[in-house]
Amino acid sequence: MSHAASESPTRNETRAAARALRARFDGAFGTARALDCLWVVSVFAGTFSAVLLFWGRVLLSDTYTSLTVGRLITQSGLPHKDTLTVAGRGATWIDQQWLAHLVVYESWRLGGYPLVGVLSAGLIATAFALMFVVMLSGGTNPVFAFGISGACFVVADLNFETRPQSFAYPLFMVLILLLAREERTPSFRQRLLLAWPILLLWGNLHGSVLLGVGVCLLYCALRSHTAVRERRLTQIAWYSVLAIGAVVSSAITPYGTTIISYYPHLLGNPNLQSIAEWQPANYAGLSIPFDLLLAVAIGSICFAWGRGIRPSTFALVLAVGLAVMATQAVRYEVWFAFGAAFLLSDIRGRFDALKPRSSHLNSTLPQMAAIIMIVVAICAIAVVATTPTSTFERLTPPDALRWTASYDVLGGDHASVLTDDLTGSALTWAYPDLAGRVAFDSRTEIFPYNTFEQLARFLTLTGDWQASTHANYNVISVACSGRTTLCQKLNQLPDWHTAYWSSAAIVLYRDPNPITQPQG
Repeated sequence: MSHAASESPTRNETRAAARALRARFDGAFGTARALDCLWVVSVFAGTFSAVLLFWGRVLLSDTYTSLTVGRLITQSGLPHKDTLTVAGRGATWIDQQWLAHLVVYESWRLGGYPLVGVLSAGLIATAFALMFVVMLSGGTNPVFAFGISGACFVVADLNFETRPQSFAYPLFMVLILLLAREERTPSFRQRLLLAWPILLLWGNLHGSVLLGVGVCLLYCALRSHTAVRERRLTQIAWYSVLAIGAVVSSAITPYGTTIISYYPHLLGNPNLQSIAEWQPANYAGLSIPFDLLLAVAIGSICFAWGRGIRPSTFALVLAVGLAVMATQAVRYEVWFAFGAAFLLSDIRGRFDALKPRSSHLNSTLPQMAAIIMIVVAICAIAVVATTPTSTFERLTPPDALRWTASYDVLGGDHASVLTDDLTGSALTWAYPDLAGRVAFDSRTEIFPYNTFEQLARFLTLTGDWQASTHANYNVISVACSGRTTLCQKLNQLPDWHTAYWSSAAIVLYRDPNPITQPQG
């Protein structure tokens, strides 16, 4: 027997072993599951790239506040009284978002503004990837789920600025994934208790933890109702324990029991009426994507009901509740987008279950989508990593902040600056010595209503808007983006002198001593 002939059986055995191993792998994980993973990667990378390029390269008021407060915590511990603004000086301040502020600041210390943008984009992308997993777990076609993900991104896009709320999105979807999977089981399983650490973490990151608690209570109420009908008292007891633990977990923070008073104070604060994202949704402008998705959801429910298909009670009630919330405040539209994806995928999965499954799986499309999205994500990271600092700070030009700070020094220790929330937040971040001397920042809930209402009149040129300019302020420093008319009016104020004026910002002072105005 030749040497080549002796190797042939070995080679054949190797190939057979490889085929058997591949068959075992496909049996354990499935080709479909592998392709689903590629779809999840595509959703994550695509969402990450879009958020990073459009939102990750601009600093807004909440971003500056997170950086400032994170630095404050590292230097002097958790705050309890406001020391950053004129309007809120000495007021009680419960920094419920302390952990998010700390993480954002530490990210900046490690990688500057680019890493802060990457962090926020990664959190949002993780939420969308988890949303996609929720849709697939309901038996939804991946292509359909991919399209729904795109529609939900359009609805939620306005809520994707870099701020603590980004931390809440993936936690919300982890909670939905946990509850949705357990809903298919006939009885309580102790894995549901994982909701407690989720809410505990969430309660130290963002105030939307109340939404997470509400979702848990809704789930427990629905399952308890079923248990009552079936007379399973043990199940009722377990769901009661889960509900009580959810409430308690969300309230465990370094602030102790005082955190309980924070939430009603926040939600009942009249200052929110002056904030655009707290305004009710309408049927035009930026709310159009929400209106369309709501119409699709309602149409899908009616169509399914007419065909005798009943969606998951949990998904249906959750989506209805989130829709009602979104009609009351624009900032809730993002949560409805997640809830609508859950509901629509459940309805589509129930329709697909009535049809014979195709044995043919198109592997080319998810592979190409994953490759393209990963390449785009890498390019997005490269773009952000090389983005100059001036681009991140374009809404608050450093020259304008420098003029404000330099005049404040000339104006003495008691000089104060009338600002909008964006400029006030940026000033305390760029110039820590100005803490306590800027009028406002983005922490709307800590300011007295009358004082904040006066600021709103000033920024919107309504009523006696000039009253704020004479309220013991020596400098006016305002971002002009979206406020061109205001900046033009300010440039004409009597007894005030313009130190800096551009399309992005204006700085005025009323010291009689002349200051040379910069060119350009």
